[in-house]
Amino acid sequence: MHSLPGFVRAGRISVLLLCMVPYRLLADRSDTLVSDTSAAISGSSLRQDSDKSATSHPQRAEKSSDTSSVVIVDKMVVTAGRIREYTPSKVTLDAKNFSGRYIDLQSVLETVSGVTISNMGGFGHYADVSIRGSSSSQVQVFLDGIPLNGATGYAVDVSKIPLPTLQTISIYKSTPSIEFFGENAGGVISLSTDVTKDATTASVEVGSFGYREGSAIISKALGPMVHRLSVNYGWADNNYPYTDRVITLGPTVATDDSQKTMDNNFFSTFSSIYSNTFTINNHNKLTSQFSAIVTDEGIFYFPQAGSNDGNIRNTKFSLIESYTNTINSNVSLTLTAKGKTEDDLLRRFKPFYLTASPNEATLHDINQPYGSLESILKGNINNHVALTGVLTASYDGYDYNNLLVPAGQTQPRYFRLTEKTGVEAKIYFCNNLSGRIGGLYRYEIDSTNDSITSFGSSVPYGKSTKNGFPAGFSELHYQLFDCLGLLASVQYGSRSPGFSEKFSEGANVSGNPTLRPETRLEYNAGLSFLKPYMAVSAAFFASTTKDKIIYTMTSHMFVPRNVSNVDGWGLENDITLTPFSWVSVVNSLTYMENTMHSSSIISWNGKDEPLLPRFTDNLNIKFMYKNFYAGHSARFASRYFTDFDNTVPVYKARPQLDASIGCTLGEHFDISYRIENYLDVQDYNFERPLPGLAQYAVLKCRL
Repeated sequence: MHSLPGFVRAGRISVLLLCMVPYRLLADRSDTLVSDTSAAISGSSLRQDSDKSATSHPQRAEKSSDTSSVVIVDKMVVTAGRIREYTPSKVTLDAKNFSGRYIDLQSVLETVSGVTISNMGGFGHYADVSIRGSSSSQVQVFLDGIPLNGATGYAVDVSKIPLPTLQTISIYKSTPSIEFFGENAGGVISLSTDVTKDATTASVEVGSFGYREGSAIISKALGPMVHRLSVNYGWADNNYPYTDRVITLGPTVATDDSQKTMDNNFFSTFSSIYSNTFTINNHNKLTSQFSAIVTDEGIFYFPQAGSNDGNIRNTKFSLIESYTNTINSNVSLTLTAKGKTEDDLLRRFKPFYLTASPNEATLHDINQPYGSLESILKGNINNHVALTGVLTASYDGYDYNNLLVPAGQTQPRYFRLTEKTGVEAKIYFCNNLSGRIGGLYRYEIDSTNDSITSFGSSVPYGKSTKNGFPAGFSELHYQLFDCLGLLASVQYGSRSPGFSEKFSEGANVSGNPTLRPETRLEYNAGLSFLKPYMAVSAAFFASTTKDKIIYTMTSHMFVPRNVSNVDGWGLENDITLTPFSWVSVVNSLTYMENTMHSSSIISWNGKDEPLLPRFTDNLNIKFMYKNFYAGHSARFASRYFTDFDNTVPVYKARPQLDASIGCTLGEHFDISYRIENYLDVQDYNFERPLPGLAQYAVLKCRL
C-alpha cells in the first residue's frame, strides 16, 4: 500500500482553501443549478458563444440560455485568436482555430504555455508531451474518453493522432474533472472528435517532402438520431535534407560532417470514425462510436549504416457505447462501456539485429487490449452544492510476441486490473465565489507470467502485485471584479510503473523491476483578466515529484530509475490582444525550473532536469481585411542541458519563424498558404534531424 503523507497534505490544504470562505456567503440565491452541472465547469455554453461569427472580441461567459443561471467563474472566450477559452489551469482550442493551420497535433500543443514537446522530426514521427515539467509518461491523453497511455508505462506518441479529425483539444494543466482524474500525475490532454451541429466539411492539403492529406467530416440529424462520420488519409515521404553530424568524430566535430537526405522515413495514416446519438426521449439518450486508425512508419536510424529498412505498423480499433438517463431535473446517470485493441507490428527486410534472414521478417508483434465499464452519477444537493460520483473498472493487457527468442520459449504476458472510485463536489458560495473539491482511490492488480526476454532476463514467475493509490484536489475561484478572476488549487496524484518500464529488453533499452510508483504534489495560483480588447491568464505553479522515473544511460543502455525528488516551479502567461477588429496578437510564455535531488547519485543534486528549457515563448500575430488574412508566428526556447550532471553538450535551440496568408472564397471555400521555418533552420532533437523550410497549401470546403 502506498504511503499517504502527500495525499494528507493535499487534503489539509483543500480543506483550508474551502474553509477560508465565511459561512455567511452561503446566503440563499434566487438562481438554481442546471441538471448537467458539468456545464458550469466545462463551459458548454462557451461553445455556443464562440461559434457566433458576429462576435469579434473576447466575451465574458454569461448565464446560459435557459431559465436557470450558471455561475461560470474565471472563463474566457477569444474568438479573434486561436484560444476558445482558458483559465490558469485549463486551455481549450477549437477546430476552426487549428484546422488547416498546423500539420500535426504536437505543433498545436507546443503553442500552449507550460507545454513542452520532444519531437523526433517529420510528419507522423514520434513526439511526446510534458506539462509543467512533468515526465511525458505522467501526462494522460484521452481520445473521446478512451485513455491512450495503457499500462506499458510508455508516453503517448501524439504524432500518430490525426489532427483533422479533432474538434476540440483541452489541456488540463492541473485539477481536471473527476472523470479524468486519478493517474494524471502530470496533467491531462482530452481530445474530442464530436461534431455538435449539422455540418459537411472537406479539406485537402499538399506540401513539402511529399506531404499530402485529405479529410472529410459529415454530421447530420435524421429524426431522433444524429450521425457523424469522419475520414482522414495522410502521407509524407519525409525525405528532407540534413547534416550528418555523428559519423566518426562525433556531433561537435564539423570536419567529418556531410549533407544527406532522410531515407525510409515515410509515414502514412488512415482513420475513420463513426458515431451516432439516439435521443429516445427527454430522459434517455444512447451514444455509440466506432473508430479505426492505421499508421505505417518507416524505420530511420542514421547512425547505423544499412539499418534504414523496414516499417512499424500500428492499428487501433475502439468501440464506445454510452447510455445517459436524466432521472429528474437534478440527477443524471451515465453508463459507458469502452473497448480498444492496439497492435504494433515491426518488420525488417534486411539482416539486422540478431537475424540473418535476407527475406521479409516480422521481428515482433505487440497487442494491447483494453476494456472498461464506467458509471457517472451527477446530482444537485441544493442551490449551492452539486456532486459527481465516478465508479470504473478496467482491464489493460500487454501481449508481446518476439520472434527473435528461441522457439518454444514463453513470451511475456501482462495485464493490469484497475478499479477507481471517486467523488467531486462543486460548491457555489455566491455569485462571485465557487470551489471544487474531489477525492479518488485507485486500486491496481498487476500480473505477469513466467517468461524470459530475448536477452535472457527473467520476468518473475507468476508475479502479482496489488497497490492502492489515493488522489485528491481542491480548487477555489473568486471573481474579484467583472474583469478579474482569481484561482488557487492544489492536487495530489500518482503513477505506477508499467510493464515495459519494469521488464522490457531491447537493443538499447532495459527494464528495472525495482521501480517504485511516483507521486506528484502540485500547487497552482493564478488570475484571469478580461476586457473587450484583452484577455490575460497568468499562473504561478510549484510541484514536488517523489520517486520520479527517469531514463538514464548505463553501459550504453537506457534504464529507468527513480530519482529521489524533483522540485519544480514556474510562471505562465497567456495573453490575447484585439486592439482593432483587423488585428489580433496571441502570446504564450513560460518560465520554469526543475531541480533534481537524488540520494543514490550525489552529482545530480541541485542540477537542472535535462531536456527541459527554462524559457519558452510563442508569439502569433494575425491581420484581417475583409475576406483576407495574413499571419506570422515565432517560437523561442532557451538552451537546456542534455545530461543529468549538467555538463556539455548544452542544447541551444534556435528560433523558428512561420508565415501564412489566406482568404475566404464566398460562403463555402477557404484557401491558405503557409511557410514554416522560413529561415531554414536545420535543427536536431535527441540527435535526430528535424525538417528545415517547408511549404503547405490548404483548400477547405464547407457545405
